[in-house]
Amino acid sequence: AGWSEIDLPVLESVSLKNIRVTDAGNQILYQLNRFALDDIQDSGPLILAGTGFVNGTEFQIEGRLGAVIDIFKHDRPFPLEIDLNYADLKLSVSGTVADYEEIEGLNLKIAAQKLDLTQLFKILQVKLPSPGHMNFSAMLSGDLEALRVSDLKLTISKDQAVQISVQGAIPNLTNGEGTDILI
Repeated sequence: AGWSEIDLPVLESVSLKNIRVTDAGNQILYQLNRFALDDIQDSGPLILAGTGFVNGTEFQIEGRLGAVIDIFKHDRPFPLEIDLNYADLKLSVSGTVADYEEIEGLNLKIAAQKLDLTQLFKILQVKLPSPGHMNFSAMLSGDLEALRVSDLKLTISKDQAVQISVQGAIPNLTNGEGTDILI
């Protein structure tokens, strides 16, 4: 049976508080202090808000989405705006998704601003000297099987004397075919 044959309940308000995920030694890996989704007036927008910790580092997430019932209608792309703050990473995703079930029709702008790469390396458990701060933006579009990146802009700078800039596009993210990057 496909998704269209299953009657799914529609939750218009969800709230989670004080959830912890620990390792075998009882160390807290993830702590969700508060997470809320609320479909305003049962017709949208869906408001997203949450706070917590990942490996001891605080995060905050906020956003606005279309109405819950619209996720399954498929009569227009579903809008979303999400902002995530983690350490000094400020990540934003905004745009639309035509079909959440099949992950098709993505049209998303992704941006990260003033990220201290030392923090990113720590999160990824990479031991390298920091090259400085990074700004990033790109459009992610297409379907899961055929994703493409356009309007790619990446800048890494340690100070005004050292700066690396990358611009371009990756028309086929699966195999990199047609990649056009300028450094």
